[in-house]
Formats: sequence, structure tokens, C-alpha cells
Amino acid sequence: MDPLGWTNCLKALVPGPTLRFQPRRGDYLLFRRPSPSSKPPLSTPIGSVPTPAARGVYVWPTVHGDVVVGPTNVKQDHSSIDVPSKEARYAAEDEKAQFKGVFVVLAVLRPSRFAQRCPIGRWLGATQAYDLLWSTGLTASLGLAERVLARLRPSRPLPPTSSPTLPSLAALAEDFAARRDGRVEVAGRSWYVLHPQTRLGLAVSGGLDSVPAGSGFLELHLWAGKVAELAHTIAMFDSITGKCPDFSAAMGTGASVEQRFRKPNARRVNLFNILTEIMKETKREEEIPEDHWELLMKALETEEQAEAKQLKEELEKERASRVAQEQLVEKLKAELKQKEDLQEETERELKKLKAQLKQKDEASNEQQESKSDDQATEDQATVDQKEAADCETIHDAA
Repeated sequence: MDPLGWTNCLKALVPGPTLRFQPRRGDYLLFRRPSPSSKPPLSTPIGSVPTPAARGVYVWPTVHGDVVVGPTNVKQDHSSIDVPSKEARYAAEDEKAQFKGVFVVLAVLRPSRFAQRCPIGRWLGATQAYDLLWSTGLTASLGLAERVLARLRPSRPLPPTSSPTLPSLAALAEDFAARRDGRVEVAGRSWYVLHPQTRLGLAVSGGLDSVPAGSGFLELHLWAGKVAELAHTIAMFDSITGKCPDFSAAMGTGASVEQRFRKPNARRVNLFNILTEIMKETKREEEIPEDHWELLMKALETEEQAEAKQLKEELEKERASRVAQEQLVEKLKAELKQKEDLQEETERELKKLKAQLKQKDEASNEQQESKSDDQATEDQATVDQKEAADCETIHDAA
């Protein structure tokens, strides 16, 4: 999924290099409280003053007392938001290493498949459906429910119902800590706690030192529980090996399983077929036989071992190639140094020869000047002798 998918079209409409798009990544850092009795450092949200470059950082306390800070604004080499990606995983680990209190780094990404933020309407043969609700959708859930019911009531009258009373946060935290399986019980059913912010708050409030993993928060609608954990395992393994799956931000929505496993490789197709067979007659995860999970995990483990072996061989080849390249570079450096030394020696010899030639030229010039002076003296003496002879001849004639 490319949020800047129209940038080329926009750039074509604007002449000259005046329009430039820079993809950036924004994550949120979730800081945990030291203990359940720790006083929350904030009582109200704090927002920075927006600038032309960005809306600024926003800091707010959760209902449990933890603190969320974000978003970051990190420049990216590309505009893809495939989830998860190796770069995002490494960036998240770096941020967790820099900030000791960081529990998790959230990539709060939302797809834009429709013009509306909260579309409600007919969906793939269903009577009604709603999808792609933002986090603020929880606040508007009652209004959304009334709207959906208003559309359903003419065709399918519903009997009067009563909603169960929700437990308090303290009761939920106590139940979450007692179960230690990432779930809480509400209205007689157990539910996975999906969001890291909620998992952290319930764990700390319940007095737990560690947070139960529960299911991956990216797979909110992918058959809660074991299938979600399996998909998260596949995604994380692919990110570690550098074979990032083509998971898009739709993984946080009600996307179909075809969308979630849409990358065309044999491994994902096989897993999709297995999962489809398992879920044909299954409506709840508790109905899935354990032997199915064992076979599925065994198949996954076998494929992971094969891929790990292949990856190791590729890394060894790459390492050998890199060593050979380094050796070649060192050899070329040595040859270049020899040529430089030879050139310096040649330049020194040339300077020496030039100096010798200069000395010879100066000596030759001195000899020529000396010969010229001697010849001039001889010529003058000859002239004087001739003049003297002429004078004697004239005298004798007289």
C-alpha cells in the first residue's frame, strides 16, 4: 500500500522542481509505569504548537496511568507501509534501546481504501457491514450502532436486548493478571486484549512484572487467538529473514484472509489452504481440534527450518563473496601503492637529471664566454700589430 500513490501525477501537474514529496514514518512510544502505585506523571494531554513542517508531538496519559508520546517523524527511503517490514522492526528495536522505559513502539497506520473514514454499507453479500474505524470510533460506537440498527430494522426487526454491565478497570486488571493468558472475561465470555496500550495498563495495574503476549495487535480480525498468533509468527519470521510479506495496513482492519495472505509464494498459499480447511466448519477458535494446530505448527516449523537452512547457505555465500571482494580490494590497494612509490622514485630521478643538465649548461656557457674573451683579445692584438706595421711603413717612406 502506497500512501503517496498519486505523487507522480501531482508532480507532473506542477512544472519545475518546486513540488517534492518526502515519505516519513510516525510511531508512538508507550512508556510503562514503574509500579501500580506510581503516580501518573500527567493528568491532561499536552500538545506542541503545530508548524508548517508537522503538527508536532502529542503526549497523553492512558486511563491506566501510562504515557504515550508521538508521533516520531523519521525520513524514509520509500513510501511503502507494508507491515511488518524489516526496517520498521529494526527501527523499533533501536528506539526501545534508546529509551529504557519504552514498552512497545506502535505503528498507527490506517488504510485509505475509501473516501469515507468510517464507511457503513452493504459488503460482499452481507446485509450490512462497517469497516476501517479509527481509534476514535470507540467513542462514536453508540452513534454508529444506532445508524446500523436504523438500516437493519426495516428488513430484520430485532427483539429488545439489554447490554451487560462492564467490569471496572480494577476488576479487569485483576482478572487479566490472574488468567495470565492475555484475556479478560466480560459477559461470560473470554476476550483477547489486543491493543498493547491496554495490555500494558492491565498488566501493571494487576501487579504483573511481565505482560502476557496475547495475540498480535496487527491481526485484530484474523480469527482471534491461535490463528492470529500464527499469522504474527509468520510475519515476524519473514521480517527476520528479510523476506517481508506483502501485508498491508489492511491487517488492522476487517480485511479478508485473501488480502492478508495475498503474496504469491508457495509457503503462504499452503498455509492459506490449511487455514481455510480448518475454518470451514469452525465459528470459534475453541472448536478447532488441537491435533489440527499441532499438524499446522509442525508444518510451519519444518518450513521454517528449511528456510533457515537456505538463508544460512545464502549468508555463507554472501560472506565468502564479501571476503573475496575485500581481498581483491587489498590487493589492488597494494598494487596502487607500489605504483605510487615507483612514480615518486621516477620523479626524484627526473629532478636529479634536470639538476645535472642545468649544471652542464652553466659550465658550457662559461667556457663559451671565456673563449669569446680570448678571441677578442687576440683580434685586438692583431689589429694593434697591423697598425704598428703600417706606421713603420709610412715612416720609412717619408
